[in-house]
Amino acid sequence: MRRVLNVSFSGYYQWTQRSESKRSCETRKVKEAIRKIHKENREVDGRPRIAVCLQEAGLLMQ
Repeated sequence: MRRVLNVSFSGYYQWTQRSESKRSCETRKVKEAIRKIHKENREVDGRPRIAVCLQEAGLLMQ
């Protein structure tokens, strides 16, 4: 992996030890919510309805 990314050993290992960024954490939470909403609604709701549910839950700002 280090060679593919063309980074030093120390840089690579520092990256693997970092905690999750705030943005990455927020993205993960939204993705989990989307999967949950989609499953709860028998996997028939599309983007518009899911967006409304996310807004109601306070996870999506518009």
